[in-house]
Amino acid sequence: MAGVRLNPALLPAGEGLDGPTAAAVVATAGTLGVPVNVFARPPDLVGLAALAAGHPSVGVWVDHWAFCRPVGGEAHWERLLALGAAAPRVGLKLSAPFRVSNVGAPYGDLAAWATQAVGVFGAGRLMWGSDWPYVEEAGGYAAAWAAADTVLAGVGEEDRARILGGTAAAVYGL
Repeated sequence: MAGVRLNPALLPAGEGLDGPTAAAVVATAGTLGVPVNVFARPPDLVGLAALAAGHPSVGVWVDHWAFCRPVGGEAHWERLLALGAAAPRVGLKLSAPFRVSNVGAPYGDLAAWATQAVGVFGAGRLMWGSDWPYVEEAGGYAAAWAAADTVLAGVGEEDRARILGGTAAAVYGL
């Protein structure tokens, strides 16, 4: 097992990421020594912060930029950056840019945020992802790689290499 996925929408009614079910999932992942991938959206960020604080030794990876959008989601993005600064075991997947960008491919509105993310999280807590199979509906892998060039344009080569594969290899033992 390389990791577990936690989707707050599938938690028992009335529970969030700060509840007992999420805590049990993260505690079990910690016992198994695997990371937890969280399908968090902006309203989940407060609960995610509590979850990470309660399990500081477990790697928690937030999917899809936490669904923060460059236009209209700035406050959520700031909350996510604050979480990244406060919780050294929380990482961010710069995945599925087509889900969060306010512009079409190659999603240039995310470039400034990617540079900010490197400054807060460091490349070792960031990883690029395509969101397969849904990337096929957004132009396929060729478009995803072209987007990586645009979104990561302000990121140095060593950090780009980590984000585009090195981090995933280290986290998931690939």
